[in-house]
Amino acid sequence: MENDKGKESVLEEGISSSKICEMLTHLSQRIDSLETCASNIEAIAVKLPGVMSATTDAIDEFCSNTARRGVDIDERLRNGLHLLVQLTEPKTMHALSLLLAKIDTLGPLLQTLESLPDTVSVVVDSLTRYAKNAGRIRLILNLL
Repeated sequence: MENDKGKESVLEEGISSSKICEMLTHLSQRIDSLETCASNIEAIAVKLPGVMSATTDAIDEFCSNTARRGVDIDERLRNGLHLLVQLTEPKTMHALSLLLAKIDTLGPLLQTLESLPDTVSVVVDSLTRYAKNAGRIRLILNLL
């Protein structure tokens, strides 16, 4: 009889036994999901020391190879961080934003700048010829 009273009180509160069964099924599924996640985390934790060791070895080898080529990684990293600080200054970010907004017009301008030495050379040659000719004309005029 006690079981019947327990069922009645649950039913009186408005929760049916099918709803309770549904909630328990959902909780059981969530527990299964959490156990799977915990198992995956455990598997990763077991492999992590080996992965970290291999990663450390690869980084050490990279640093050794670059040092043999005369590259100071520590100095490069310090310089890179210094550059990163400069690049992220508000004034620099604003200037870069303006520059990037005009990127399409910069390509032709840079090509023009590349040909500037040749253009200056042609202009200087022309002015030199003009000056020589002006000197000859003055000489001729003086002779007259």
